[in-house]
Amino acid sequence: MSSHAIELIVCVVYNASNNELVRTNTLVKGAIVQVDATPFRQWYESHYCQPVSKKSAARSAAAAAGGEGAEEKEKAKSKHVLRKVEERKKEGKVDPLLETQFGAGRLYAVISSRPGQVGRADGYVLEGKELEFYIRKLRAGKHK
Repeated sequence: MSSHAIELIVCVVYNASNNELVRTNTLVKGAIVQVDATPFRQWYESHYCQPVSKKSAARSAAAAAGGEGAEEKEKAKSKHVLRKVEERKKEGKVDPLLETQFGAGRLYAVISSRPGQVGRADGYVLEGKELEFYIRKLRAGKHK
């Protein structure tokens, strides 16, 4: 998350130290929050030149069939840029858990800084084993 990403935080969903901080949506270091996925999806799609999920792939295919603006945009790229994009497409795989979160429009993230009166909250998006762990924790908390 960047310095102006505080607007992206939707709610606090988990805090290991105190459930009261979750209920009151208090931002503290180490809190698990839900953030809006739109800026992350837009960055991924522009960086890797491919949609995040299969649903958005179908949507973009329908949009491309409707207009020829996408083809003109593709032709305007140089050979160097096209080579770079092809290399990025090879390594641009998204974790299935992240894909479902992108589909829902919200991602889980951890606040890694100590947000104070300034209102700045830095952090990172959860993925891999850490994401699996916190999803299990959240599901276990709902079943109690």
